[in-house]
Amino acid sequence: MTRLGDKPSGRPLNVVIPQYAYWRDDKTGVQHPVIVVQAEEADNGKKLIGARFVDSGKPVIVMLSEVKLLGQEKPK
Repeated sequence: MTRLGDKPSGRPLNVVIPQYAYWRDDKTGVQHPVIVVQAEEADNGKKLIGARFVDSGKPVIVMLSEVKLLGQEKPK
């Protein structure tokens, strides 16, 4: 959960963690396989996903609406 100073900010979303997903980059149109490691709703109402790219492990934070959740079994 995100912190604002020394107080928690936001609340967890009801999303199974970890799980596989596809994140579609709206800027490039490319769909990336990721593993979701965090899901929360910020105090401003935005629903955010913390994920890592499957191939590189690089972290990314995106909107829930940009992610297609696939579940915990590795997609083929």
